[in-house]
Amino acid sequence: MATPSWVDPQTAHNPAAGVSIPYSWGDQVRDDLVFSRTGPGAKVKMTSTQTGVAASTFTAVTWHSSTRDTDTMWSGGSATRITSKFSGWYHCVGYGNFTTSNGAKHQLSFRTGGSTYWASNDYVGTIGPYMNCTDLIYLAVNDYVEMMLWHNHSSALIFAANSTMSVTWAGA
Repeated sequence: MATPSWVDPQTAHNPAAGVSIPYSWGDQVRDDLVFSRTGPGAKVKMTSTQTGVAASTFTAVTWHSSTRDTDTMWSGGSATRITSKFSGWYHCVGYGNFTTSNGAKHQLSFRTGGSTYWASNDYVGTIGPYMNCTDLIYLAVNDYVEMMLWHNHSSALIFAANSTMSVTWAGA
């Protein structure tokens, strides 16, 4: 179901003109409230591990399925990206872990447009650093966000299955 765009009810009814409220005005207000309550969003997850995450290189997480996708924001054809369909602020949340670490530094971050990096969470420690990352990011129509991995271990690592990312519209 496509999410309706917001329309100012005053464009349908101007009380200063002394005209009765049109029947369609109630429908538009309802649609605006539904949009505000259930705004665009997608949540994706990995159903298997991502192997070969190279050291000292930013690597986009490849997602396998979506558990919520209101406006076809995620597609298997661009499996690393969630693409906005409406301009506005989006709450981005990512979660996951490397399966090994051996004291290496690990980083989870967001990237938009293939080049701009946002919030990151760094972890230095032993086995299985569970990490999360969250940020409020402004996206224009067709901008995309990816969750990025980085580490400085001596060899390629594995990023665990059941990692997730959600991108939810927070407002204009």
